[in-house]
Parts: sequence; C-alpha cells; structure tokens
Amino acid sequence: MRHSLKIFLWFVSLALINACALRFHTGYKKSVPFEPKGYDIVADEYQKLWFKTEIEAYGKEASGLLLVKRVQHSDFRVVLMSHMGMKMFDVELKKDSFVVHYLISFLDKPSVRKLLRNDLSLLLQTPQQNQSRYFVHKKDSTQMLAQKNDGRYYYYQYRNRQLTQKESDGTCFKGTTIRYEYGGVGLPVQILIDHAGLDIHWKLSPVKKLDESENVQP
Repeated sequence: MRHSLKIFLWFVSLALINACALRFHTGYKKSVPFEPKGYDIVADEYQKLWFKTEIEAYGKEASGLLLVKRVQHSDFRVVLMSHMGMKMFDVELKKDSFVVHYLISFLDKPSVRKLLRNDLSLLLQTPQQNQSRYFVHKKDSTQMLAQKNDGRYYYYQYRNRQLTQKESDGTCFKGTTIRYEYGGVGLPVQILIDHAGLDIHWKLSPVKKLDESENVQP
C-alpha cells in the first residue's frame, strides 16, 4: 500500500512539473521562429507617453494621468498623478531593479509595491527571442511567443502584426493579463490590465505623445 502511494505521488509530481513547464494554449501548434513587429509602448520611437488611467479595485475607483518616460534604452520612470495634480506614485523600472521614489501613504504597502512592480514590468517588457518558443493558432493564424524569465512564464500574442495580449504566469497558474485594443494603425486606443484571483483592473488610454524637447519632469 505504501509503495503504491509513493508511485501515485510520483506520477502526480511529474504531471505538475510538466504542466508548469509551459501552460497549454488551446488551438495553438508549434511554429518556426518569427520576429515580433507589433506595437509596444517600449518601442524606441516613444520617449514619453501620457495615458488617461482608470483603476478599479474591489469596488472602489480612481483615475488620473500616467506618464511613462524612457530614462535609458530599457529603463523607465513611471508616474501616476490625479487630475488635480496630486502625485500617487513615482517609480523607476530598470533591467534588474525596481525603485520607488514616492508612494502616497495609503498605498505604501508591500502588496501594492509588489503589484506595481509586476504590472509595470509586464507592461514595459519585451520578449527575448533567444529564450522563446513559437506557436501559431490553427484557425486564425494568431502568433504566440512564449518564454521563461526569472522563474516566470510570459506569453505574447500578435495578430495582423499588432501586439494583442501579454500574459504572465506564476509557477503553474495564470497571473496578469494585458490586452491591447486598436482603432487602426499605431498606438492602441485602450490597454486593459487584469489579474487572476484579484479584483483589480487598470484601463489605460494614450492621450498624448511628448517630444524630447518638452521639459516634463516626474
């Protein structure tokens, strides 16, 4: 009996390991490598972007303006301000670090800092082709790029040369999803961020692109 239980547990462990290795996406099959060319706000042409921002968390709502400013090639400063000009947070994302320059007192909690880091890192992340696996949908030809980075799995979906969705996993389970909605070519008209198991939602709408000549400080 004990021997049978060990065998059963071994098979369960093996199944979980395989399941966590790469989450299965229904309808996709392996594909030859491709180079993503769809929109992403981290493209070099965008040095500063403003977003009209709405956040809903467990029935409560807040809104304001989000500034995303490139500091260096892969480093960004992100600031959220209310419509009255009150700063809500001011953070900096670098390749290997996350710096909180300011976080309003009622939001200054470890869980909020972690959420901001995860959400903004995913929003500003680009895939690394040398770490990726490639898939294509059997019916609508949507392309998907999957990769593992720092113990997490990331999925990027492209359709008609536009980035339509990003996802991050924890270990085995779905984490954060970012969806991009377009009204034509170029910037999306709306970016939606949702979380599995959390009633927290972001809605971002680009409202202005700033030139380098404009002296806007975080």
